[in-house]
Amino acid sequence: MRERITFTIIPTYKCNMYNYCSYCYAKEMSDKYGEISVENFRNIINWLNEEYKKVEIVLIGGESTMHSKFDELLSIMNENIKSAKLYTNNMYGEDILNLILRSPVLKKFNIHYEEKYFFNEELKKRYMHNIDTLYNDGRMINLRFNINSSDFEYENVLNLAQKYKALILYSISAPGGGNNDYVPIEFVESFAPRLLSFVKDANEMGIKLKSARPLPFCSFSESELEYLIDKGGMKGCCSPYKAINPDMSVLGCSSLIDFGMIKVQNKNEFIKSLDDFEYLINEAKWEHMSIGNCEECNYFHKKICQGGCLTYKGPLFNNPLEGGVISSCSMNFYDRH
Repeated sequence: MRERITFTIIPTYKCNMYNYCSYCYAKEMSDKYGEISVENFRNIINWLNEEYKKVEIVLIGGESTMHSKFDELLSIMNENIKSAKLYTNNMYGEDILNLILRSPVLKKFNIHYEEKYFFNEELKKRYMHNIDTLYNDGRMINLRFNINSSDFEYENVLNLAQKYKALILYSISAPGGGNNDYVPIEFVESFAPRLLSFVKDANEMGIKLKSARPLPFCSFSESELEYLIDKGGMKGCCSPYKAINPDMSVLGCSSLIDFGMIKVQNKNEFIKSLDDFEYLINEAKWEHMSIGNCEECNYFHKKICQGGCLTYKGPLFNNPLEGGVISSCSMNFYDRH
């Protein structure tokens, strides 16, 4: 029996806040994937419990709380696992909030922060009520902060993080599975001045930071890079979240929607897909270049920096699990197995 796994389930891609987040990669996926059945949700957790001693479930979306049977999904988790995390826009109503408060396993929350929410008094009131209630109930809160402009505003998110003793998980918008608004990788270096100010001010307020996605090290000078790694929790490599879509298609990472999906029907297929993707994702990091100078970069060759989020390498991939290839490494892998 294996030791532990943190596994991501996408119950639905539906969301009630699509119009506020131009960088969202999920908005075009809702009609395509629908929502996961209660039976399949239960199967996934049972398969994981049979294979691993310790299981943590991460729910993302879309907005998971919009699943039509979210109460039943919560009940299954409450009965079968000890720890779960919810990625949420925090814009659910009182009925969902009460369900969450009654859950003994839903202890951690990555709450999406979007500046536009606070331009609307009704949305702001709901957001603050929900986050206040969770915090006062002793739930652990992180703020998920997506950066989409080189002059991004951050004063309000820092104040919230300080108030709720929250870690800020930040990232620069990367490509998704659709036509989301993202920052081209060659423009990342233009974010350096504002990013450095953000990190400096956060540190002065005693706020912890961590980059949710890797950033290309070549976008920063040596001194900037040292500071951002030390004080801003910046990373050059990722540990992708293994995930499953509502239609039971497994993903190597929750952000790589078009990367090598395969639908599973039983436990053996499911567990094998997790092992296959672990190999493929790790190989893909170093098989392709995100930007022209990766090939000449010591950070890349030492496997310290993979050249930014893997989604930037997405156009180079076909689908190995449906008959295509990602790269020579994946061809060799499937030849051997």
